[in-house]
Amino acid sequence: MFDKLEKDFCNRVEKYVQKNRCSYLEAITDVCEDMQIEPLLAAKYVSKPIKERLRVEFEQKNFLPKTPKLF
Repeated sequence: MFDKLEKDFCNRVEKYVQKNRCSYLEAITDVCEDMQIEPLLAAKYVSKPIKERLRVEFEQKNFLPKTPKLF
């Protein structure tokens, strides 16, 4: 059940971002609202690729320090 919910949640987030051309943070909060899931509880459903996209998004907005790059 957890895998199904995680896949459904992540698919909805990806589709929302593509359809509405918005940030991943906005997509996650809106999908949480649609699915009636608390955002803190939804954190465990976020896949690793979406977490990476969120990190990049937050670095670009200076919410997180930029990670060092080799080249």
